[in-house]
Amino acid sequence: RPPASKEAVARLPKQRVTEELIRELGGSDVVCTVCRESLSVGDELQRLPCGHLFHPPCLAPWLGQHNSCPICRHELPTDDMAYESRKVKEREEAEAEAGRRNAVSHNEFLYI
Repeated sequence: RPPASKEAVARLPKQRVTEELIRELGGSDVVCTVCRESLSVGDELQRLPCGHLFHPPCLAPWLGQHNSCPICRHELPTDDMAYESRKVKEREEAEAEAGRRNAVSHNEFLYI
């Protein structure tokens, strides 16, 4: 997989850690899953579209090599047009296949 688009990475929202955020994330033992350091009030974090949070200096090298979240593998856009085209084609083929599987065959009856 290619790296994440630099533009997509630049648009990722940043936020500061607050007491409330630490509570929302499960308490005082919350860590950045990349560096494994505890999150402290005032730390800057970057939020991926999937919702996972990381220290920006921890996330940048990962996204420089991968286009996905280090935790759940949710993909970000890339600058690789061939890769993006292939993803669209694969998604369309999967949707078409799902439609074929759900279609009524010639010897089935559909009662409404």
